[in-house]
Amino acid sequence: YAAALYAALPVIIRLEKIECYTTSDYTNLLVFAGCCKAYFDKKDSTATDMLERAYRLHTDRIRPNASKKAYRDAMVGIINIAYIWNYVKGYEEGLTWTERMGDLMKEYKTLFADDENYIDKQWARYLIFYATSLEGMGRHDEAERAYGEYLQTRFSNTREGWTDANDYLTVANRWEEAADNYSSILEYLQKDLSVYSLDNIQRYLLKKYRSHQMLDQEALANMTARQICEVLDSAITNNRHLDASELQSIHERDMEIVKAEASSARQRQIYTGLVVAILIIAYL
Repeated sequence: YAAALYAALPVIIRLEKIECYTTSDYTNLLVFAGCCKAYFDKKDSTATDMLERAYRLHTDRIRPNASKKAYRDAMVGIINIAYIWNYVKGYEEGLTWTERMGDLMKEYKTLFADDENYIDKQWARYLIFYATSLEGMGRHDEAERAYGEYLQTRFSNTREGWTDANDYLTVANRWEEAADNYSSILEYLQKDLSVYSLDNIQRYLLKKYRSHQMLDQEALANMTARQICEVLDSAITNNRHLDASELQSIHERDMEIVKAEASSARQRQIYTGLVVAILIIAYL
């Protein structure tokens, strides 16, 4: 989150300085920066301001043409915002953003009813975010009903769906169901991945370990702990290689920017020289 914020803020400032407010890139950067700030401090008013501004820009972009792309761009932003509020236990804010997401999805379903796969996935996400927010606010019966609706979607039976479901199940202290989901996720990952990333260890293995702990399943908790130990070293090594590659890409990009700025400076000098020469000739 710190790295994302460090990358996003200078670009936001630069785009604002050149009055470039109309691109989806600018709007998405506001979402990223606002989510990062909320992660560090959910009471940070600048985070709220950024997210509200991004929402207004998204909705302003939708209204003139109501295109699929405009709706989908807005949906990506609102999904990120609803998720981060639930993640930092800001459940009331999470509920507000989830309801906004639901309103957009209702409009999308009316306009693009044939887009069945997308509608199923995003409506499912709306339902699970809704259930998580409600559960966090102590509205258990409503949360359980929303979760029941979620389970009727096709998305709920995918790896992403199991992962999203566990955000609700852990808030609801339904540890046995969460542990079963993590087992299913890990079976899927073992078929599709040759190595674990640090992200996968954090998102799945550590949470599976906690689920077994909460159920006092000592043998399964110890087995998961051993699995973490077995894959952690290769994950750290792999992450270092990725970091080195990313740094090289950043260096190459920075060099391109420097070259472009140097070229621009030379052009300005040439133009200035020509203008001066023309003025001198004009006054002779």
